[in-house]
Amino acid sequence: MADETTGEVTGALLAGGRSLRMGRDKCLVELDGTPMVSHVIARLRPQVHRIVIVANDDPSRFSGTCLPVVCDTVEGRAGPLAGLHAALEWALSETPEAQLVATVPVDTPFFPTDMVARLLAALRQTDVGSAIAARATRAIRSPACGRSRSSARSRTRCARACAP
Repeated sequence: MADETTGEVTGALLAGGRSLRMGRDKCLVELDGTPMVSHVIARLRPQVHRIVIVANDDPSRFSGTCLPVVCDTVEGRAGPLAGLHAALEWALSETPEAQLVATVPVDTPFFPTDMVARLLAALRQTDVGSAIAARATRAIRSPACGRSRSSARSRTRCARACAP
């Protein structure tokens, strides 16, 4: 369930990839009879105030979600950081009350149900602009699962919040 900090956070679902490794649109791949995008939205919704989908292809494939869809503002499919950039721009104009943007890739239906709270805790413990989720057993971090301050004055250093 959402807590009092949810209002400070806009959620951004990153769905701008080409699904090359999957060979088909991973947003619509069914998992337990439900499209993957629906699983991710259901897990993210209680953790944030509002959700936007960042996608570069036909936005009508998300019409059943009733969520706004925006495209990357950086040309040439620049990757998840371009999606983060588009999400931050959208949040600044559409949800100015939100101080943070939490991003989640569309192909991560099992991220923790308290991921946003963990990332917020990491941000509050340090004076940084972003917190990035990482597995405790791996040194690999992905900027696609994270939380960033929506202010353009954010610092560029990062704090790490480990997921189990």
